[in-house]
Amino acid sequence: MNDRAISWLDVLLKIMNPAQINLQQLFKDKQVRLQAIIALLVLAVGFALSIAGFVELQDVANERLYLQTQQHTAAQLKQIQTNIDISLDSLTEIAALYQATGDVSRSQLASYITSDTKYHSGTVALGWVPRVMGKDITVFEEQVRQNDSDFYVYEITGHGMPTPVGKNNPIFPIKFIISPTNKSMKAGLNLTSIASRQKVLRKADRTQQTAITQRISLYSGSRQFYGFQALHPVFDKNELGQEQLAGFVIGNYDIQALIEDVFVNENSQVDIALYDANTSSQQLLYTSTDQLTSVDDITHQQRSHWTYTLKVADQQWILEAFPNIGLLTSTASWLPFIGLIVGSLMTL
Repeated sequence: MNDRAISWLDVLLKIMNPAQINLQQLFKDKQVRLQAIIALLVLAVGFALSIAGFVELQDVANERLYLQTQQHTAAQLKQIQTNIDISLDSLTEIAALYQATGDVSRSQLASYITSDTKYHSGTVALGWVPRVMGKDITVFEEQVRQNDSDFYVYEITGHGMPTPVGKNNPIFPIKFIISPTNKSMKAGLNLTSIASRQKVLRKADRTQQTAITQRISLYSGSRQFYGFQALHPVFDKNELGQEQLAGFVIGNYDIQALIEDVFVNENSQVDIALYDANTSSQQLLYTSTDQLTSVDDITHQQRSHWTYTLKVADQQWILEAFPNIGLLTSTASWLPFIGLIVGSLMTL
């Protein structure tokens, strides 16, 4: 009986090589047939376990990639917050310049912008907005025209047309506003002639902190973009030693540039939507996809998502990140395939 015994490995080799097996013997000899059946069952179970392990490893790899993407997105958000803080800090630094010299000249501002803010994310322009009494407008215009011959103070009517400024109340005209490349932008606008700007001016004055507008359309040359204006109050002392408002440092910022300076080349693995949480309408500020073109689109999404907040001066923005699960799971991972190959070899 021992001479007729055949090991499982011999049986498998014979099954794989028909030339070395006597099929009639295989079917007639019960012991050989039993060993062959057992070997085939072991082989089948081994492959089944390998496939099950492959599926499990695939799930583990997908979960790990999901968590890595979430961590990467959170790190990117921190970088955006840092960039926003650095960009807005430029306003307080210019305010310190006024405190040190008693004024802000165009040359001083240009020197600061071209050296310190040229590479700040989203910074489109910085400027100076002094407080001018209505009776002093003419003198103020003449002083500014020494460096800008086309300068004049104006207001915007409800129809968007410029009009001369009244001389009864204090006004806040943009004296000069300069881009990081040292290009002058249109100046002279009395910010208090625009109700939304006047509201921000008053808040900044009252809180003595930087305040920003809602999303507005801004221009840089011929380019139109969505952005916001930030206004930082500057104070000095009057003849009696009392604190009084001297003016505002103004900054124009590009929202898209602030976001895409960090969220770039993501291969569409994450869809981004940013909106303003401070308004009843919750303005959409930025989106990276056509699927998210309104706050309603964001709230009605059935996809899993991560929610983050950004503090921008006195406002809070909400950023929603939607991972594209299909793209994440299709990303190549060698771990499941290595597990499948090792399991198959161990079965054999």
